[in-house]
Amino acid sequence: MTKIIKDAKVSFILAYYEILQRYKRSIIGQFWITITTGVITFGISIIFSTIFNADLKFYLVYVTMNFVIWILIRDICIESTNAFIESTYLILNNKWNLFIFTNKIVFRNLIAFSHNLLLVTVAVIYAKLSFNVFHLIMYFISIVILIIFLMSLSMIVCIISTRFRDLKMIIENSFQLIFFITPIMWTADLMKDRSYIIDYNPIAMIISLINNTIMKNNLDLVKLMYLIILTFISWILTYYLYKKKSDRVAFWL
Repeated sequence: MTKIIKDAKVSFILAYYEILQRYKRSIIGQFWITITTGVITFGISIIFSTIFNADLKFYLVYVTMNFVIWILIRDICIESTNAFIESTYLILNNKWNLFIFTNKIVFRNLIAFSHNLLLVTVAVIYAKLSFNVFHLIMYFISIVILIIFLMSLSMIVCIISTRFRDLKMIIENSFQLIFFITPIMWTADLMKDRSYIIDYNPIAMIISLINNTIMKNNLDLVKLMYLIILTFISWILTYYLYKKKSDRVAFWL
């Protein structure tokens, strides 16, 4: 347990100093990402609320909450394809726990996500949404479960993409398609005739589970169990891959 905490601390420190290095001499720093996300979500909300003749306050909260979760999932998956490769020098010159490098990606995006939560807070206050403490707690618990899932998924993606470099482009292009078939800018009720597009979309399920706890004061236990089972299966696969393939990573770099 002490080793796990120590490695997690190393991952967080690496992530923190990478962000400091990236925004060196910048006055606003990481908040540039938050500002960019805010401008995009505000623009999308105005356009799509007009197209669908929807309430702007509802759409602003809807798009902002969806977009923040989407960015977290997308960036962790895409950046994980390059986690070992960008740390080649460290991996080849010392014996490391490889989770340090994948968790660094997760922590780095989690820091960005924490900044983006400011946008969610502003949108919720602007829309005057009412919710109770229980659903607020479940919102953050769902995010914690998602992070645990993404930690395992990050390792799976990283190991496979280190061996097969084409996976990086496949994942990047796939996320461009997934963005349009996931109810982020549009609502799920518009796809009544083709609901299977949403029903079999795990990202849509995760976004719906997390955001509906605040937007609709509704905790979907079926979706919550789905995410927990998905996390459990993902960690089993991670354990198998790490045990069988982690020693080969250095040879693939």
